[in-house]
Amino acid sequence: MSSSEEERSRKHVLRHECKIRVEMLIRCLSKNTGEISDNWVPIKAGLLDLHKNAAHLHAKEPFQENQELRLAIGFPTGVIVKVSGLAYVSKFIPKREFYGVEVRFMAMSDTDRTRLEYFLNSLG
Repeated sequence: MSSSEEERSRKHVLRHECKIRVEMLIRCLSKNTGEISDNWVPIKAGLLDLHKNAAHLHAKEPFQENQELRLAIGFPTGVIVKVSGLAYVSKFIPKREFYGVEVRFMAMSDTDRTRLEYFLNSLG
């Protein structure tokens, strides 16, 4: 298999066989008490590419730079990896009518990091 065929196969698995759940952190300030509360809001997004330290997503809505996100990435094997990250780049792609978003990973358990690396290595 040529390297371009391998890359196409890899992207197919990531885009069509992996599942992703994205949550965005929204901080709210109470007018009455002055307390700040953290709320995690689900965002509809899809996986475009995945690396050891980052993921590339597509979404209908833009993300602010350094927006805190939580990702749960489900592999075709049934394994789910949970990771926290920051939106690094959010760019509108007119041809596709969505925003391309790079999320840099900030926190992940050692177990999930091992699972992620094993999965990525299995893709070639």
